[in-house]
Amino acid sequence: MATAKKTPEAPRYLTGGTKLRFDELAPKCVAMGTLSHLDVDVLAKYVLAEDEYLAVSYTHLRAHETLMNL
Repeated sequence: MATAKKTPEAPRYLTGGTKLRFDELAPKCVAMGTLSHLDVDVLAKYVLAEDEYLAVSYTHLRAHETLMNL
């Protein structure tokens, strides 16, 4: 008999938007069979890296727009 797989909780070091993103992705990954309790930190690191990438990209875009308006 198959049992429902429990979605792991986000690590405590994720806060705000990164915790929300983890909570968005984790159930999808569990449903696909690609996330277990062993993979929680890997998904958390991905979410942190994604957040940092988006922040840097936004900063770069704003700097580029400023230069184009000179």
